[in-house]
Amino acid sequence: MVSPKALKRVNWTRVPRVNMRIRNNEYEPMIVQMTQGWPYVFRIRNRDDRAHSFNAERFLRSMAVIRVTIDGNRQNETCVSSLEIPAGATAELHLVAAIDGYYEFEDNWLPAATLLTGGADGVIIVEERHKATRD
Repeated sequence: MVSPKALKRVNWTRVPRVNMRIRNNEYEPMIVQMTQGWPYVFRIRNRDDRAHSFNAERFLRSMAVIRVTIDGNRQNETCVSSLEIPAGATAELHLVAAIDGYYEFEDNWLPAATLLTGGADGVIIVEERHKATRD
């Protein structure tokens, strides 16, 4: 999906950042836009006094997740379908937006949660990367 050679050239301190926060049980922003093929640092800050679960299985499985940290502690697993973010903690993902699409996320780990809550908490839109054409 993403070549290791290309990943070695990525300067993660200079890539676009997506900053999201959870406060009063709501994600902000609720709509995130990214471009296919670009690397991103995706940060989620939990500003509540209880843990939250960022459940985005389709999104996380469709991206090339390079690194996951929770409150600065690097996680061993990068093939994840959700992230448990403790109260007051920050989750950070280094990823490449590999596959374009419309990805919903929610704050729940239950499989039937959208039936109980009425829908997703937000959406991540990865727009198709358009190649320059020659005339």
